[in-house]
Amino acid sequence: MRSLLLITVALACLASVMALTDIPGCKEACPQNVAVVCGRVGDKVYAFRNRCYLPCFHATFVANWPCKVSE
Repeated sequence: MRSLLLITVALACLASVMALTDIPGCKEACPQNVAVVCGRVGDKVYAFRNRCYLPCFHATFVANWPCKVSE
């Protein structure tokens, strides 16, 4: 049952990542340290997703830890 829940959460996370393309909106929704890195990446959506969306959604929906972005 736990694995099913984790899969459901992961799919919801992925759907959110794919659906969100509003860069300013993501910056507002993400914790500040993620938004700072997003600002450095610029408006290249593919890089922005890799550096902002994935860490933020993983931390928020899967682990509920503070977002941490590695360089």
